[in-house]
Amino acid sequence: MKKKVSIEEMERKRFYVLLIKTIVVLLWSIVLVCKWWVFGFGESNKIISYSFIGGTLLFVVITWWVSSVLEKIKKDKKIGQALESELYTLYNYKAVETGFYAALISGVIVFCVGLATDIPASLAAFLVAVSAGIASDIRRLILYRP
Repeated sequence: MKKKVSIEEMERKRFYVLLIKTIVVLLWSIVLVCKWWVFGFGESNKIISYSFIGGTLLFVVITWWVSSVLEKIKKDKKIGQALESELYTLYNYKAVETGFYAALISGVIVFCVGLATDIPASLAAFLVAVSAGIASDIRRLILYRP
């Protein structure tokens, strides 16, 4: 017999899954920036390399977990309607807007820092994209807080 999942329980589960995803993406991005900019890809640093491989595997597992929770929400009509209501659509728009402004601000900051240092363009683009994604996820977590 299948256990009935309440809307509040699934809302909390979605919040914690998004929180863990945000933390893992942030840590993975920090390790990638360290590998990329601080140590360089050509040099061999075993600790950073193993951290990057472990972070990538953890990222894949968390992504699979997030997608399975979101798929459960989508399959259950009652929970899906409650958790994808107009309010949550508004929350998503606000989170995307925050990500957009974060991308603009981080682009200006990376440009100014890039004038003083030698930052590769690919690293600058990565930093802007990651800052937009992380800012969007953090805003979504603040709005979704159960």
